[in-house]
Amino acid sequence: MTLVLKCQVYDRTGLPPSGYAALPRWGRIQVDFAAPQTFLFTFAIFVLNYNELLTQGAQVAEIIDLYDNCRNVVGQAEYRAPLDFGLNRLFAHVWFVNKNGLFLLQQRVATTHRFPNKWSQTGGCVRTGEDSFDCAKRESFEELGINIDAARSIWIGTTKNLDNFVDIWLVGTDVACTDLTLQPDEVQDAKWVDVAEIRRMSNDDLTTPAVLPEMERILQYADSVGVQNVGDLVK
Repeated sequence: MTLVLKCQVYDRTGLPPSGYAALPRWGRIQVDFAAPQTFLFTFAIFVLNYNELLTQGAQVAEIIDLYDNCRNVVGQAEYRAPLDFGLNRLFAHVWFVNKNGLFLLQQRVATTHRFPNKWSQTGGCVRTGEDSFDCAKRESFEELGINIDAARSIWIGTTKNLDNFVDIWLVGTDVACTDLTLQPDEVQDAKWVDVAEIRRMSNDDLTTPAVLPEMERILQYADSVGVQNVGDLVK
């Protein structure tokens, strides 16, 4: 008797991949009970092939939660899948500020499909199993090599557009740009800039669309609590 199984694939670290590998034969293994050793051999070959594909740049899909317009989780999907009307993704945007009130912007790589070479804040889409701050921590480490200190972090608020919620986090750090570890497939540069420079860059179309309104919202928050230097909010 032969049974076809569809199973979770584990890599060499013993952890399941984050999402589903975009492979047509993903996780399908034929098991012949008359020769059980073939199962172990086939499974071993499949895992080796899976890891080889990853090292060659194969894409592993990000699985995310989907939210209704009241921010209730209503399902899951692959990150880049088109959304039906009324469904939303959740993003976490991280604004790093130092003790002098300067903001850290990063420059997107030229090969990215959205906003190539533009300057932006740090951040990304919240994955299934994460909350917004989990995502902020993960993206900060992946993109810049920064470990976020929760004691120096403030949730500023949430924006909403057609199919996204965006949580804005303000995080204090005094890291030097020379000490950053840039994610090569996403970030090509980073720099500390003041408010006036961000406004100029936005006016010259050098930033992503969210940069200026999000920075202004942070400044409004600081003003509402009587703080002149934004860095003092997360010192």
